[in-house]
Amino acid sequence: MPVDREKIAQRISEIQAAIDSLEGYAVMDAARFLSDGERVAAAKYHLLTMIEGCMSICTHIATKQMHKVPEGYGTCFKLMSEGRVIDDGLSDSLSRMAGFRNLVIHQYWAIDNHKVHKFIGPGIKDVKRYIQIVGEKYLR
Repeated sequence: MPVDREKIAQRISEIQAAIDSLEGYAVMDAARFLSDGERVAAAKYHLLTMIEGCMSICTHIATKQMHKVPEGYGTCFKLMSEGRVIDDGLSDSLSRMAGFRNLVIHQYWAIDNHKVHKFIGPGIKDVKRYIQIVGEKYLR
């Protein structure tokens, strides 16, 4: 069964909106970022939106194109690597991102907000690469 191009395009649009909201935090110095709890909370929300969008695309492609149901979010990106959709390095980065998502969701009180700030820039870079690859392979 073919992938749903409209669904992928919608997820990419949602991911891009989250990236647009996060980019200002990525260049902000840590002290300023951490000084405002609402700013930190907003960044966590946009990170979750970005990561959830990536995982939604991954799950969709894995089930529709590869005919495999991922055991978990981290393993989904491994399937994408095995299917030669993304390379191993990006797969590893996105799998770690899925782990970060789990930390935000399940252990919210234990998150070091310094790590959140440090995560934003590299996370955006990896996700931009991911949506570029997905867009080129499935939307053109």
